[in-house]
Amino acid sequence: MSWATHNLKTVLLLNNAFPSEEDPKAGAYVKRIGECLELAGAKVNYLYLSNTFGSKFINYLLFYARIFLRDLNVDVIYFNHYSFYSFPFSIRTIKDKTLVFHWHGLELTTPNPKKTAVVRTVEKLSRRNKIIHIAPSQYYRRFVSQTFQCPDREIEVSASGGVDIDFFTPRSLAEEEVKTRKLKVGFASGLNAQKGVKLLGKLLTDLVAMGCELQVLAYSTDSYGREFLKFAENQNSVSVLPKLDSNRLREFYRDIDILLFIPAAPESLGLTPLEAMSCGTPVLGVNKYAITEYIVPGVSGETFCPDAPGEFKEALSRLTNSLEGYAPRQVIEKSFSMNSIATFYKSILSF
Repeated sequence: MSWATHNLKTVLLLNNAFPSEEDPKAGAYVKRIGECLELAGAKVNYLYLSNTFGSKFINYLLFYARIFLRDLNVDVIYFNHYSFYSFPFSIRTIKDKTLVFHWHGLELTTPNPKKTAVVRTVEKLSRRNKIIHIAPSQYYRRFVSQTFQCPDREIEVSASGGVDIDFFTPRSLAEEEVKTRKLKVGFASGLNAQKGVKLLGKLLTDLVAMGCELQVLAYSTDSYGREFLKFAENQNSVSVLPKLDSNRLREFYRDIDILLFIPAAPESLGLTPLEAMSCGTPVLGVNKYAITEYIVPGVSGETFCPDAPGEFKEALSRLTNSLEGYAPRQVIEKSFSMNSIATFYKSILSF
């Protein structure tokens, strides 16, 4: 239910991806951002890249055409992953609006030949509009600050749509009674170098030595991932699951005892660990990037340094010795629920 408001604002929400039946995870955070905006009292319209055709070039061409033709008679234009479609807005005239730029993933953390052009178009738009930058975490805030040469205090921080805590819920007591007691550690990321599959292979020895079963939910693979899968075929302690829909993904989070989150590349937030925590599952993650902002030792999980021998095993031991003492959902309810995100939007957009 949205807050009552006499100042209903219209928001055009843009992204280069959106969930579909074929791929429910693609751009799912943008759908939640829209739901949070509606919860805050806004009327939301969507404009996103549609994978109608097999050609990525044609899909983007049609997306650009729709941007050029779109009526921009709204109060707020909310950009996600703006660097992927900034060109049309370098040409269109926009004035007297609030423009929100929500930055995600690797678009500002890696060398990008388009970055200069993106900064230029944002500067142009800022002359006749109010600009709000949003970073998904404190960690990512500094990349936004460095890119646009503005103080940290001028950049808002908000998790990308947060977590639907009414959907991602812990098991009921009745279900908990039949849950297997053999310790299950889950890995639910792309099986690629960026998401830490090389480290996963190294940690497997410790997991097996401590009597753990590893359940791998593989979204995508590269050569390292395929090598890991080939190795896992002969390991009784490793099971590989196919891509799951939302309901089965929730069951995966509920069924495992610990989620392993070990990205090797900069992570602006990390939706997977937040969803697992909402289901009551603590997270064991590397002590890097935005991960340390929501893994509270002894509460929502434990962290370890991937380069320090023995730290992983020590952190895993702390978790396994007192699993019942962790309360990861408390962290989600306080700072990452959709209600908390809606309150944030209500404050910065004056709904």
